[in-house]
Amino acid sequence: MTLRLLRIGACVAAVTLYATTATAQQADNINAAKFGAKGDAVMTINYSAGTQTVAGTDSTAAIQAAIDYALQNNYRSVCLPDGKYKTSDTIHLGYGGKAEFAAIELVACSRGRAAFLAELAGVSIYPTKTDRPAINVQGGREVLIRGIAIQGMNYAWIYNHRQKGSSFSANPNDWLDPAITPKGRNPGGLQQHSPYAAITIDAYKGAQPTDHYPAVSYPSWAGVTTQYEKAPSSDIVIEDVDISGFAVGILGSPNGNDNGDFIKIRDSVLGYCVYCIAVANSQSRNVEIRNINASGYHTLLTNAIFGNGGGGQLGGPIDNVSGGGAYQSFYFTNLGLIGPITVRNHVVENQVRLGQLAGGGSFPNGVTFEGCGLDFDGKGSHNTLPAALLESSVSNSIAFRNCSINGSSRLTTLVHGVAEVTIDGGNITSSRWLSGSGGNYAYARAVNYTGGVLLGGGDVAPTFPTLLPRIRVQGLVKGTYIDPANFTWQDWPISTDVQFAVNARVPLTQFATGFVDEQGKPWRFGRLPGAQLLSLSDTSFAPVAPAISGDVLKFEYASAYDAAYAAHVGDILYHIPTGTIFIITAVGAPDAAHGNALPITARQMNNLTIHNDGSYATNTLADSTLSGYTNLINCSIDLPRTVEFGTFTAGSKAVSNVSRGDGYGVDISTFYKVGDRFTGYAYNDAYLNWPTGAGNSIASVTNGSPGSMTLSSDALASGRFPIYPLPIQ
Repeated sequence: MTLRLLRIGACVAAVTLYATTATAQQADNINAAKFGAKGDAVMTINYSAGTQTVAGTDSTAAIQAAIDYALQNNYRSVCLPDGKYKTSDTIHLGYGGKAEFAAIELVACSRGRAAFLAELAGVSIYPTKTDRPAINVQGGREVLIRGIAIQGMNYAWIYNHRQKGSSFSANPNDWLDPAITPKGRNPGGLQQHSPYAAITIDAYKGAQPTDHYPAVSYPSWAGVTTQYEKAPSSDIVIEDVDISGFAVGILGSPNGNDNGDFIKIRDSVLGYCVYCIAVANSQSRNVEIRNINASGYHTLLTNAIFGNGGGGQLGGPIDNVSGGGAYQSFYFTNLGLIGPITVRNHVVENQVRLGQLAGGGSFPNGVTFEGCGLDFDGKGSHNTLPAALLESSVSNSIAFRNCSINGSSRLTTLVHGVAEVTIDGGNITSSRWLSGSGGNYAYARAVNYTGGVLLGGGDVAPTFPTLLPRIRVQGLVKGTYIDPANFTWQDWPISTDVQFAVNARVPLTQFATGFVDEQGKPWRFGRLPGAQLLSLSDTSFAPVAPAISGDVLKFEYASAYDAAYAAHVGDILYHIPTGTIFIITAVGAPDAAHGNALPITARQMNNLTIHNDGSYATNTLADSTLSGYTNLINCSIDLPRTVEFGTFTAGSKAVSNVSRGDGYGVDISTFYKVGDRFTGYAYNDAYLNWPTGAGNSIASVTNGSPGSMTLSSDALASGRFPIYPLPIQ
């Protein structure tokens, strides 16, 4: 052994490294079979009962003896011959004495890849204890684990209760076998500092927590007398492993925050775990996660659940990770400290949602998804429609660049929260629609406005804490469109400038900030229709309170508010606190008994489960009274291809001399329809110079050269103006 100076943070410490001397480490593998390890284990899985048993020789002591021999005698590597090995205690790759660091490998002797769920030739480890990690790295430097499958005792439970029936619960506890869930402060399960894990890095650093792992029997030569307060690790490589059946697959630093950095997880298969990968320490850095196939999990990657709190540091590449048959990909917290996150080439299918962002700090960093293929529909499998594909309580930036996003079987929301979202290229769709909804005007309106996924909306004050996120669209983005002529599905380019082809009128979209008329002239919208804030639990807004039966919402909308913020068939109601979407399917005749309030019927789109045919199954909406604020999003504005001009007179409903500018107005009724509403500005101002207020509409249209119109209420200004639903400049 040799003495070295090691810099940790701002300190320089004298440390002793195992297996590091002035001479090179011995290159030969230490074969664990020579120490008595036998690959004769048999795991029996009762899939119908969701139980597992393991028989065969207990190879724990033999494998540990081989590792200890290598550490004491300057060997770099310990290998296991192909076979299946039963273990009954943690395999320790280093003991973490305060002044001693281990450099060791645990690999397959064949240098092959791991046995896939023990179905292929290779090395498999079957740990039988569920209150401790199968393998722990402590005080390690350049430790390598490669070519090993580790199958835990939670595999059959997830397969039987979650995967088999595609029951992807939002509660992580529902992904853990109750038979292995610890009671009180006992270790195992999802305990904060001592979860049931396949591989832990630095399980014993930091002060001993209340929920600590079982006592460890240390060899006398290691010079270790206490279980915790052990030295941390750095630069750990885990590759070509196959991990399944644990509460946590790979866990960095469940206790203590220092070091445990530069972890590299590559070329591996992870699944049938509650959490596949978790990083818990704030001093971790540059975690690499690359080329991972994952399935059957509640969360693929998190930094939010375990350890001493505050969130773990990531900061490295997350690239080419596939997943599915699962609830969510990510749960990130403390974005103010962990650095910007970029996820590249992430592909999922049959998954409920993308994940959750929380606990952002003073200056939360951004999260970027690049080249990702995200299919959340489930192909009729999970049928769980969450509040949003991504939940965010953090005012940070989220970017989707050239991603394909396939939403749920009904209308869904991309992000629920306060983040600022950029969509740069890609494709956004809703894969299928409600059963029997073909030709339904209301659904077509909502789909055409959203492109299949509601991204955000309106010009409501951005300081309000729980609004829809702000959205910026750039690049060529495609979305879902329903051809109004025959109700067939199409993909169409979504643009901030509405482009007209052959249609005389096209619906407004959530992206539009302007349009290009048939002469190719660009116009800017002076004001976009706001996502109006309503309080449906307030009788002044809703004289008849909301009532939900199944997925059908009914209430009555006060006439005074409808005059200012009209509700139309096809408009969206977005309940802000729960992120729930409703599509208005009917607006009834005024109810004289409640001040001519309008009866509203709407269909719930998310926060529920559905059957394979898209029909209602179960409502998971947490607040059926819809307390708090609800956004009314106007999806019913048609934009005319030709801009007609007319002469308005303040205080008059008549609009004369209507033409496209050259006196020609014989086709006015092709582009404008009776009932078309103007959004106008919130108040009349000479500077704004727009002739109609919000809620005014077209009462009649007369073709001619020139033609004429009448309005439902008087104009606010005199002069010649373009006739358009939105103020244009």
